[in-house]
Amino acid sequence: ATWTFKRVKGLHTNMNNAAILQVLLRRRIFVPLLLVVVVALVAVAGQPNSSCMDGSVSVSSEDDGKNDVNDVYASRMDDQNHEDKEYIKVVQEALTFASRLKDNPHQFVITDTDDEGNNNIPVIDLSLNDEAVAQDIFDAATKWGFFQITNHGLDQHLIDEMFDVNRRFMALDDTTKTMYKFDRKAICGYEKATQVHPSSGIPDMKENFLMAARKDAMNDFWPTEVMPDFEVKSKQFIEKCHEVGIRVLHLLELKLGMVQGQITEYNTLWDDESKCVLRLLHYPATDHVIGSEDLDQNQWRAAPHTDFALLTLLFQKFGEEGLQCARRHHSKDVTESHPLGWQPVPAVDGAITVNIGDMLQRWSSDKLISNLHRVVMPMGEDATKSRYSMAFFLQPDDSTVIESEKYETVTALQMIQGRVRAYWPTADKE
Repeated sequence: ATWTFKRVKGLHTNMNNAAILQVLLRRRIFVPLLLVVVVALVAVAGQPNSSCMDGSVSVSSEDDGKNDVNDVYASRMDDQNHEDKEYIKVVQEALTFASRLKDNPHQFVITDTDDEGNNNIPVIDLSLNDEAVAQDIFDAATKWGFFQITNHGLDQHLIDEMFDVNRRFMALDDTTKTMYKFDRKAICGYEKATQVHPSSGIPDMKENFLMAARKDAMNDFWPTEVMPDFEVKSKQFIEKCHEVGIRVLHLLELKLGMVQGQITEYNTLWDDESKCVLRLLHYPATDHVIGSEDLDQNQWRAAPHTDFALLTLLFQKFGEEGLQCARRHHSKDVTESHPLGWQPVPAVDGAITVNIGDMLQRWSSDKLISNLHRVVMPMGEDATKSRYSMAFFLQPDDSTVIESEKYETVTALQMIQGRVRAYWPTADKE
């Protein structure tokens, strides 16, 4: 139990401490009274859920549910140092909302009804003229925060090659993969079941490899010894993803009334401050069929969260489903009778799934939506199948200033480090 003691009140509101002591000594009752006080305090100590009537002793216990022993996320927050906490403050609002989803099954209901019209995630053809495409993207970004783009210019052969790289790397033994162990500060490397979201409190059931497109960042992380083609193919894929992401971002700049380049020019690759990241993801199969009765309501392949980038480009494979986004934006009232609802985001032939991140929502003063999404645990025979995906995060350079009409001005570094330090442990805690 955690104990908090307050100053004991005086015997009389008009008497100071010295006067009280003199009275006690004159009446020769100081020692007996002291013994009574000591006995009383010992009795209180033996009752961890009690408190004195005058409020002089306040006691709280870990049994009150505030610190669930199984909540890894809460434990990590308790262990954060001052620097970590200062970074986390910048992104605390999004983290606090996500924490409401933990242990609340009503938040995880997929409803069949939709109070806002069309259920489908928009599919947008980028080969149309810029004005029409910009409007379609803006409409999707303000309603869903999710959309899928076709005719985007990224060759399917390159996508297939990168999926092959992903599969071959994840097929390596754990000893080999951990030679390239994740570095939280650099945001590079391999990690397995260490990322924890506040919406679940426990690690996601996934493994992944992150590549930071920053000068010299990957020098010690390219697995060249075991996969000679890894670096070349990854860099080529990163550059093509960057081109697509910049075009989408440029079209959103137009609709937001921003000066051309106001956001896009600060998303560099391979410079000292570059922060764009490619992430290879693998959600392993289970060794048995899973039924609904086997599932922990807090266990996810990827627990509900928002991304902290400007934009995410996500690549999925047919037959490896599970991604869902919230049907109602989380800024609206969420109650037991009116839950979020969740919309499947399936793989679409030739399409890249795009979602808005926290940085762009902030930069747009909440005009664009950084929507909650998750990857659900598979059930039935699907549980015996792996899911592979790849995510490219378009993120501005460290010193980029993010100004907003609604929020205080921050840098990209502050927002990125706030989330990274909240989600992953320090090296000595792994």
